[in-house]
Amino acid sequence: MRTSRNRFPVLPVAILLCALALVAVNDTVLAQVSTTYLYNDIYATFSAAPCVRLLNESGPIGCSARAASGILYPALTRTYLTQFLGNGDLSSQYVVVMTLDMLSRETIRSCSGSGKVAGIVVMPPAEGAAVVNGEGPCPDCDDKHVTADWNPQGTGLFYDSFDLPIFAFANVSTDMASAMKQVQSALTTNRERGYAGSQVIAAELDAFMSGAHRASNCLRRGMCKPVGGQSVYAAYANEFTKPVVFLTATLDGKSFFHDLAPAATKSLTGTAALLTAAVALGQLNPNSFKRHLAFGLFTGEQWGHIGSRAFVRDLDHFQCQTPFTGPVPACPYYNASCALPCRQSTAFTAMTLDRVSHVLDANVVAAGDLHVHIPVGSAGSQQLADLVVGTNATGSVKINDRGLPPSPVLAFLERKPDVAVAAVSTLDKSWSNTIDTEIDNAATVRDDVVLRNVCAAAQVIARTAWLVATEAVNSTAGANPAVDAINCTLARTLVQCLVEGTSCPLGITYRQKTLPTAYTGVASWGIGAGWAAQVAATVLANATAASNSTFATCTNNKQCTTAGEACIGGRCIASWTNTHLGFPAGIDVDQTTGKFFVRDAKLPHWVESDWETTGFRMFVQSSTAVQVVELVVGIVVVAVVGAGAWVAQKKVKVE
Repeated sequence: MRTSRNRFPVLPVAILLCALALVAVNDTVLAQVSTTYLYNDIYATFSAAPCVRLLNESGPIGCSARAASGILYPALTRTYLTQFLGNGDLSSQYVVVMTLDMLSRETIRSCSGSGKVAGIVVMPPAEGAAVVNGEGPCPDCDDKHVTADWNPQGTGLFYDSFDLPIFAFANVSTDMASAMKQVQSALTTNRERGYAGSQVIAAELDAFMSGAHRASNCLRRGMCKPVGGQSVYAAYANEFTKPVVFLTATLDGKSFFHDLAPAATKSLTGTAALLTAAVALGQLNPNSFKRHLAFGLFTGEQWGHIGSRAFVRDLDHFQCQTPFTGPVPACPYYNASCALPCRQSTAFTAMTLDRVSHVLDANVVAAGDLHVHIPVGSAGSQQLADLVVGTNATGSVKINDRGLPPSPVLAFLERKPDVAVAAVSTLDKSWSNTIDTEIDNAATVRDDVVLRNVCAAAQVIARTAWLVATEAVNSTAGANPAVDAINCTLARTLVQCLVEGTSCPLGITYRQKTLPTAYTGVASWGIGAGWAAQVAATVLANATAASNSTFATCTNNKQCTTAGEACIGGRCIASWTNTHLGFPAGIDVDQTTGKFFVRDAKLPHWVESDWETTGFRMFVQSSTAVQVVELVVGIVVVAVVGAGAWVAQKKVKVE
């Protein structure tokens, strides 16, 4: 007689095993998929520059934090864009490709309001085309010393908030150049396929940024960092018993796409002029002068003069309440000079603001005549301007009657109104139409007129500083040793080094794959100096090296055995040169937790959202019909497998 046992439950076990397999594929495994051949077969990934989100207490500015994808569509002229937005037959989601000269508030909002634009990709502008300046028309006009609208063409685009992710490409690396060619090829393919059907090419824009709503909330949740960074200061002396002549410049710039902020003429030509002057003055035994010479090159100047305000505030009234004995949350360094408030170095305490008698700034240097700018109604500044004009032997330096342009000298005037200040620049009535744009780049400083002006500005600054520091006021028309000391070849080299990261002196090496950006960055413990600050620190340390430096060859600090020396530019040098961390005046540090918080929203308090690694990916997207077929096939396959399991279950009998 036949008997049967319990049948083996094939179908439930199969389902259970599938579920366990899915659970086993956790987030870590999924994250590793991007390293597999399958991922590389599906996606082509490129580096691109995202529009980043910033916040203050009024809310966010910048671009959307969400990832988005869509079919690549060319709208390389305003006519094409208008036709695309009005074409009712194009109803999918698209990533629109346009040139930089088309990017404007109106363009972005038109795309956003269409309901079919998922994101925007920006390519380099047409040759000679004007690019939108995103700064406001009157930067720093809330300061009483800035009485002119230096940027009348400004649109304020930087301060708008957009709900689309926007990426840009530029010729700043071989990767981006390759990406642009492949995007162009993808656009051609999509045009041939009518932007629909199977095998069209889509793009995914991924720049997830954590910050939203307000700066205070974002800081409290640890999702943002204050805008700012490391500035550099230096002097030929390390003790200050005489009045101080302070020479300044700006290290950073601004653009809609942070990674594409070259600031070549807005900031870096002035920086090169100042560094050239510092090298020249260092050859004239400056410690014998009747006044000390000191230097400050500041970052964060584009967002409320963060660097200069932080440094001048410390010069004015810094007091170390708690000496550093070891890392704490509010000062997590391994080696620092003060724990409360946290300062990695307090070398600046050797100088006080009271001793600063003059401030001379190297401002915008581009084409055109040199000008000297002073605050209206300042007798001391007028005398300084007269010296500047009198020192020029190679061309005309004009006294500009429009007052001061935005510059670090405003921070000195804020705390010491009677200090004599002046700024040297090529500004006449306004900024050029390239300043504060992505095209204020290497091409603008390859002009020989601009390079000659950098050298001329260095001469004017060095001569004026020498006259003030030596008090040789009657020598303006006669010989000036600063004339022969200026090295115009060095000035050109420094411009190329700062803007392009090549031909740097003193063994300075730029190791990134893309051209340098002068964007401000963020202030946080342990984040090092930006590229321009690194160059400035190395050049100034060598120019201001103490006479007791051994100048021994070195590759690291351990090889410099003499007390007070460090390995800078391949030599063991003792110098007063240091960096100084700056964050907005409206932000402070919680001494218990070490977290930043908004202390005074009436003062600048910009923060930048933390963001994941940005990504621009292209992939082949099937049509809707193909996707439906794929879905149906998948359902059929699952049904067949299930039916087969059911049949197998029926046949598994044990007699």
